[in-house]
Amino acid sequence: MVGDVELQPIAVLQEAFKITAKNFTKFLPAVICLFIAQIALLLLSLKIQLGNPSVFFDAFLTGQGFTADILKAGFMANFWSDVLIAPLYVGVSLMALNHSVGLPTKPSQIVKGFRLH
Repeated sequence: MVGDVELQPIAVLQEAFKITAKNFTKFLPAVICLFIAQIALLLLSLKIQLGNPSVFFDAFLTGQGFTADILKAGFMANFWSDVLIAPLYVGVSLMALNHSVGLPTKPSQIVKGFRLH
């Protein structure tokens, strides 16, 4: 509590790697679910704003037809997907915290962030 703690970055990373390797199969479904939800929300937001998400990706990849409206739609889609994914991110973070202190977790805990008020 006084702050007389010396953290050794290499030791911290080694411990984190051990914990992650030990719980990899339990944690991977939650991370995959989080990733899929993030992509789905991003595509949904682009569809709502542009009518077709490929308009954004085509303009981004080719560099042609990249207007201020398309750029704005990309920023807003990213913002809203980040805001809407936050409760799932909380659930994954809680799972990681449980792993770090040795508590068991279940993939269903990813939605635990929705119950927080």
